[in-house]
Amino acid sequence: MKIESNHNNSKNLLTIENNREVNKSFKNTLFDEYENIDSDFSYEKIVNTDLSDISSIYKNSEDIKRAKSLKIATMFSDNEILSKALYEKVFEKSLSNQHEYLFNIIQDKIVFLSSDSTTIEDLLQKSVKQRIKLDNTSKDLEQISPKYMNTILTYMNSISFINSMSNSYKSLSSIYDKDDKYSILYNNHYLEYQFLIARFKEYDKQIEKLRQL
Repeated sequence: MKIESNHNNSKNLLTIENNREVNKSFKNTLFDEYENIDSDFSYEKIVNTDLSDISSIYKNSEDIKRAKSLKIATMFSDNEILSKALYEKVFEKSLSNQHEYLFNIIQDKIVFLSSDSTTIEDLLQKSVKQRIKLDNTSKDLEQISPKYMNTILTYMNSISFINSMSNSYKSLSSIYDKDDKYSILYNNHYLEYQFLIARFKEYDKQIEKLRQL
């Protein structure tokens, strides 16, 4: 009986240890899933590189733009899960779409912080109308100094702020006819925020499970 008990205990301990290794591997995969694709643009490397140092680390112009876009994505929030979710969202986009996507969400935040309007809907309408007036050459993130960029990105950085943006865009899209250009734009922005929120919730849920083990 004692031998059987020891055997069962050993078996149980081995099972627990295997589960821990699986979960550890899962967590590493969750936060490092792009490490093997391109280590030059890995989340870990980008997070630990200052925005002002990127031009000296990366050589060609496309790599510099890509690294800056990813760095700005990680700067949007000091919440690691939201930071990772936005990094991945930007990573999946083409270089030109990365820039436009980041410009849009940063412009939303800048308008929010600099306006005296009383409702988020008013602010987002103002933000979208300003962006429509700009041509692509005017939508240049490099015109914003790294110091100001860091301030504007990390202020109001909670997931509740992102939720407010999403819900407000959804509300705005219903005001116009579904074929109206503003309705389409508002709906597209709503979906972009929803994708980001979904990725955040997915990571948050998975990490919470790991914490409970």
